[in-house]
Amino acid sequence: MTAPEYQAYTVLNFRKIPQITKLSEQQCFDIEVVGRVLPFKVNNFVIDNLIEWGDVPNDPIFILTFPQRDMLLAEHYAEIAEFSVSCLHALNTLNYGL
Repeated sequence: MTAPEYQAYTVLNFRKIPQITKLSEQQCFDIEVVGRVLPFKVNNFVIDNLIEWGDVPNDPIFILTFPQRDMLLAEHYAEIAEFSVSCLHALNTLNYGL
């Protein structure tokens, strides 16, 4: 039996993790916002073997691995969230014009 191929996930591609569909859009947005400030990287072994997805968001490995909203002060979170939304809006506007 061969080991599964290593797959790393960061803030740029974490939405490709199949189990992420169990999270709300707000939880995913929180991961994106905090992940733009604090380092975030996880691999498929952690995703498939260590996180109890039935207990997310309370699973301790999930909490230790994925960026959490309360890792930032509320005002810092608000600033980064506003910046993220405005960047996405600008990118969508540019893409629409192409």
